[in-house]
Amino acid sequence: MISIDIKKHLRHFELDLSIEVADAETLTVVGPSGCGKTTLLNCIAGLVAPDGGRIQLGERPVFDPEARIDTPAEKRRIGYVFQDYALFPHLSVFDNVAYGLRAQRHSRSSVTERVERFLNLLKLTPLARCRPEQLSGGEQQRVALARALAVDSQALLLDEPLGALDVSTRQHLRMELRKLLAQVGVSTIIVTHDYADALAFGGRILVMSHGQVEQMGTHRELTMAPRSRFVAELTGVNYFEGHASPNVERGHIVEVGKARVHIATDIVGGICASLFPCDVMLSVHEPHTSARNVFRGTVGDVTQVGERLRVRVDSDLPLVAELTPEAYTALDLREGGAVFASFKATAVRVTSGD
Repeated sequence: MISIDIKKHLRHFELDLSIEVADAETLTVVGPSGCGKTTLLNCIAGLVAPDGGRIQLGERPVFDPEARIDTPAEKRRIGYVFQDYALFPHLSVFDNVAYGLRAQRHSRSSVTERVERFLNLLKLTPLARCRPEQLSGGEQQRVALARALAVDSQALLLDEPLGALDVSTRQHLRMELRKLLAQVGVSTIIVTHDYADALAFGGRILVMSHGQVEQMGTHRELTMAPRSRFVAELTGVNYFEGHASPNVERGHIVEVGKARVHIATDIVGGICASLFPCDVMLSVHEPHTSARNVFRGTVGDVTQVGERLRVRVDSDLPLVAELTPEAYTALDLREGGAVFASFKATAVRVTSGD
């Protein structure tokens, strides 16, 4: 288990986090560049000293100013995979993986046994005598991971582990790394700016902004009930806040700026609402369906996400819709062109904003 409760004053904000990572759990920390993700890892690893707080690995505190504990980085038993992998260019794969073990003065036989074990686990045995320059990005990543694991790590930290890879390699290694971490069974914290990475690793996701926990939970919890516009935009969900009033018909009406949105809820007063892009229907003519919310607007930018397109609709209620490229072509939509966006009242998920 990793238990963290720290404060660290940074240039534009304060890093202030209190989190726990269970045994063998993988927690993914996602947020924009400059929000404090790498500083968090450096504090845990012992490369940067927090201004206060406590860091504990299992039952062992490694940072506790009140108890005058600040364990040096090399004695924390934490494996750290840096963003650029930080492999020694003049050493072979075998010697890169062995480096930490030799620094800890393990016996020659122990070094050989552990290195061979992790080379085999990560399918690197045929590359043992190669140097980093001879390896692909994915192979270099696996060498860095083997080196971090070989030193009998009690915790594993990965800083943007897929950031240096091309798109096709990245997609393949997401799933490979997830399987590997499950095999190893070490408490792991992964930081990334890409929400797709967070999805691939599964488990809990911590959304971070300006050194703070914006929200933490599973993908379902984040998308079903985002607590802020920042979380909603990161996860690709439509989000709006407003005031819900009872309607003479079923449901309630929410005033969102100039827009009036029909929702199916009993909540009255301030609300936070979210809506999946796939629940927003687009048409070039005003729809005559059971959808109670219809907004006329124009097509904004169009972004490809996987095999689907996300279309921004500029209207009284700004929305993002998701559809297939074929459907987009069939509707003959164009940026700047007129469009109707509609959705059902029951598709809106609502939480109290009071």
